[in-house]
Amino acid sequence: MRLRAVEDQDLEVFFDHQADPLAVEMAAFPARGRDQFAAHWAKVRADETLVTRTVVADGRVAGYIGSWPQDGQQLLGYWIGREFWGRGVATRALALLVDEVRVRPLHAQVAAHNAGSIRVLEKCGFRRDPVQEAGAAAPADGIEELVFVLPAAAVFTMSQIDDIHARLGRADSVAAYLRALAEIGVVRFDSFVTDGHSEYVDAAGGRVVSAAHHPVLRIAGTSDRDAFLEHLRLHADGRTSYVEMSEGLAASGIEKWVADTALLTMTYVDRAGRALLVQHLE
Repeated sequence: MRLRAVEDQDLEVFFDHQADPLAVEMAAFPARGRDQFAAHWAKVRADETLVTRTVVADGRVAGYIGSWPQDGQQLLGYWIGREFWGRGVATRALALLVDEVRVRPLHAQVAAHNAGSIRVLEKCGFRRDPVQEAGAAAPADGIEELVFVLPAAAVFTMSQIDDIHARLGRADSVAAYLRALAEIGVVRFDSFVTDGHSEYVDAAGGRVVSAAHHPVLRIAGTSDRDAFLEHLRLHADGRTSYVEMSEGLAASGIEKWVADTALLTMTYVDRAGRALLVQHLE
């Protein structure tokens, strides 16, 4: 299997693939008519900012795959003909594209019912991003979409972070915890209230993402600073669990807290990006 540049004769195969009713239902993307399809592909092939490749399997055109910049993100998408489903073609094509397109993070959107595409993304290292999903507008067509992200490789590993957390992840050693993270190359981390996962970032933008720690919580659209501070105080006094604190922060409109390992600060931010509290740990 290989990827190559799109050729004129590929377009007829692409048209048939995107007109397949079962594929349309699975992808939750409407088929284009002839004129609309031709105009779309003329625009795609003329745009040098896009990376678009034909997927060739067993000497036949199996579909296409591509990546493009949009709204400050690098996105990707693919369409594989139904006769090639279940043969690992999409997974191998995505692995090849990820090797070619070095921009990170890479983002993909997929219909929640499209289990096949979800497995392809997960096999290639993409992880679901519930934070982006929570901030997205409700879909006009009522079809739920999931967001998957392939982060940049970081200079540190999750295993190193877990070790530091086991030794220093206590309320009375937060400053020491941040210093230890700085020593392995972490410049900041964002902990998201929505599901408790954290994203640890190095100086080059590489990141490691932890697993979620609790079911997804809905973040209130309007923040309440007094209620937020009360939930923080209750947890500091040992009167609430981590999950109970997270539930309180979510109800108070807190989206995340951001730790800076150089400044030794912890900043609590609402959905609008406002800092409601900056803690100086020393």
